[in-house]
Amino acid sequence: MKNAAFQRLRPRIKVWIEVGGRPAFGDGKLQWLQRIDETGSLRAAAQALAMSYRGLWGRLRAAEQRLGFRLIVRRTGGAGGGGVELTEAGRALVALYRRFRRGLDQWVAERFQAHLASGRAGRKRSPRRPATRKASSRRRTRAARPRGPRR
Repeated sequence: MKNAAFQRLRPRIKVWIEVGGRPAFGDGKLQWLQRIDETGSLRAAAQALAMSYRGLWGRLRAAEQRLGFRLIVRRTGGAGGGGVELTEAGRALVALYRRFRRGLDQWVAERFQAHLASGRAGRKRSPRRPATRKASSRRRTRAARPRGPRR
């Protein structure tokens, strides 16, 4: 690629998993579960994520309802105190999504680099409509429209 400015560009994508056409899991919820797993505490995870405890708890419950399975389970107190931990299904979803996302990020980066190497970056694409269409025909169409009262 001749243009060195393009070499600094890095593609990024946003993906999520839907259930019934509604978002159920994505990068944000992955971060939530990772923090919960690291801290063992919903309150500490919420604080680290700059979220309220109640907000995090409510959003996790909504995600669980959409997914159809529990992501976290509470541990009752005792000598070490209570807390939360990921369920087996929650851990499996985190592992699955990480693998999926890692592969997807790698694929997007490789595809982007291939386009840069092909020299196609920065070129204009051919128009989708034939170039024979004239602006004058567009003006006639606008003039032929009936005009109603202006509001």
